[in-house]
Amino acid sequence: MNLVPIQGRCLWSRFCINMLCLLLVNILARFVLVWITIVQWFFVISRGQPNGCLKDYTAYINAFCYHSMQYLTFNCDHCPFPLDEMKRLSTR
Repeated sequence: MNLVPIQGRCLWSRFCINMLCLLLVNILARFVLVWITIVQWFFVISRGQPNGCLKDYTAYINAFCYHSMQYLTFNCDHCPFPLDEMKRLSTR
């Protein structure tokens, strides 16, 4: 595992820019998840089964939130989407 040096500019960049940006994105993502949960309940009540597209989308959002928290807590070094190129997150 190649960790970011604890001293120097990388640490301050990671803290100031990345932490603030990712925390704001995570707050927005959780807000979106609440609304998707409400819509999904209406799908289950009206059709008897959840919407497959919404299930896939929420799995992607959950994987993103998990990955960004892993990055912010120094458990991984690959920066998530808003600060790095977009890659397909594994949802399984």
